[in-house]
Amino acid sequence: MVDILDAIINYSEMENRSMSEIYSSTNRINRVGDRLEYFNMDLFCGSFDKETKDEKEKEYSKHFSWLGNKNHPPDFMIEGGEAFEVKKTTSKAGSIQLNSSHPHQKLSSSYERITEACRNCENDIGGWEEKDLVYTLGRVPRGESDLDFMWMVYGDCWSAPDSIYRKLSENLSEKITEAVGELNYGNLSSDTNEIGKVHETDPLGRTKLRIRGMWIMSHPANYFSQHIDDYKAKIENGQPLFVVMRISKFDKLPEDKKQKVRESEDVRVEEIDIPDPENPANRINALMFEVIV
Repeated sequence: MVDILDAIINYSEMENRSMSEIYSSTNRINRVGDRLEYFNMDLFCGSFDKETKDEKEKEYSKHFSWLGNKNHPPDFMIEGGEAFEVKKTTSKAGSIQLNSSHPHQKLSSSYERITEACRNCENDIGGWEEKDLVYTLGRVPRGESDLDFMWMVYGDCWSAPDSIYRKLSENLSEKITEAVGELNYGNLSSDTNEIGKVHETDPLGRTKLRIRGMWIMSHPANYFSQHIDDYKAKIENGQPLFVVMRISKFDKLPEDKKQKVRESEDVRVEEIDIPDPENPANRINALMFEVIV
């Protein structure tokens, strides 16, 4: 099974880190966000030599159980391993647009925003209930198409527990229900995954109002860059990759891959002490990986 160490090793050994053009039949895939997703999947599979979408996806099928859906998380999943959300950014830090999907430490198969096909994609190996979620954040400057630098951060190093975000949404939904009833704005629908949906908001009942949460996550570089010497110089002068995970996660990975990472001259590994996203009074033992090129 491929894992995060394969991505680190493959990135360190690459001579060209440009996001290559990808072709689907006779059409070129132009969206930078799509190319970034293919770049990330290639990192795990070592399939950069495959030029077409079909060739790549044949290789992906050997390692991944899910290759994504445009309107539903996640972007891809390793069979028996992690789930990944890939986000393209144009700024060097700033914020990450998550849209209607709140931040996650883990991805649960019961999460209402994933598709039934995703929920059942590993039934042939016993199914899945919960996966580690990794946020992959690639910076591509506005108007350009090449990768500047990239972060991969495990959700349990950055996001609060799911219950924190759900409680906020549920409380807001309750208040909206009260407001709609008190002010006679229309008929509130209970059949929605959004914060609220109001029917018949005008006298003739021709208009609906969708009330959606638009979640925004601070870029992990805003905090984790303090653990990196000369961070600004590194992102200006190269195409580095930074990875943050708990030591307890690293300990479970294959020994041969861990040894290869430790021996690599292009990978720097440092133990860091970070606040627990659930309770900042507690600290977490984590690792920061730097691939400097």
